[in-house]
Amino acid sequence: MALVECKECSQPVSNWASKCPKCGVNNPGTRWWHILIVLVILAFVFRFAFLSDEQLEPVNTAIPTEPVPVLPVVLFTDKVLSAALNAVESEEKVEDAAWSDPQFPSLSVSIWNDGSNRNGYAEYLCQVLAEHGMTGGVVHIYDHAASLQEDYVEIGNAWCQK
Repeated sequence: MALVECKECSQPVSNWASKCPKCGVNNPGTRWWHILIVLVILAFVFRFAFLSDEQLEPVNTAIPTEPVPVLPVVLFTDKVLSAALNAVESEEKVEDAAWSDPQFPSLSVSIWNDGSNRNGYAEYLCQVLAEHGMTGGVVHIYDHAASLQEDYVEIGNAWCQK
């Protein structure tokens, strides 16, 4: 039992007293900040004792994005690149063909545009490339008439399977 000052008359009083013997105030040794300290301690105890880790984890409200494919860098020999390019150039519809990036197989092909979608033809050229040792990569089909005027209009494309 300790003596503290009464919160009203400042006379010494027991910290366990229910009334001040001099002024009669209830709980003379209790101050507002004592109650505040007890409430803060109780809040911390509640937080750690009753909330699980899942409830404490922040919620990710970001909009999910589709994963971006990681494309490996594949080095092909000049012999394989040349043979595959010759095979594509020998196709009847192909007017011109060139590697855009030989480290990642990206083939640009120009053909005459008949107004149809050329994705299927690009897939066929992927098969031609695969027959000559080229797997993976992409084939872009461009309108040959536009290419002659240096206006590159893509009319089809396909990702070649590995």
